[in-house]
Amino acid sequence: TVFAPHTLAALIVGFAVWRWLPGEYWWCMPFLLGPAVAAPLAWLTSKPSLGRAMRRRGLFLVPSETEGLAILERAELLLRGRGAETGVAQAGQKVLAA
Repeated sequence: TVFAPHTLAALIVGFAVWRWLPGEYWWCMPFLLGPAVAAPLAWLTSKPSLGRAMRRRGLFLVPSETEGLAILERAELLLRGRGAETGVAQAGQKVLAA
């Protein structure tokens, strides 16, 4: 992945600090932990199956996914009201469905 060099560098630097500066190892952890887990975390969170599983459990959802958006509901209402005479509703439905 794109983050593989970062992960590799963090692991090498982490090992070097642990080997030659063991007293500073835990002090460096906040700086090394992010890059060290970047590639595995990017790989794991990019899996569609994991995303579907989290969605089924209701995790990591934003309010617009659970409650809907008032502005879209209003737009649909307006499109339905004007659609009979102008054909706008059909075009609006295509846009809203995409």
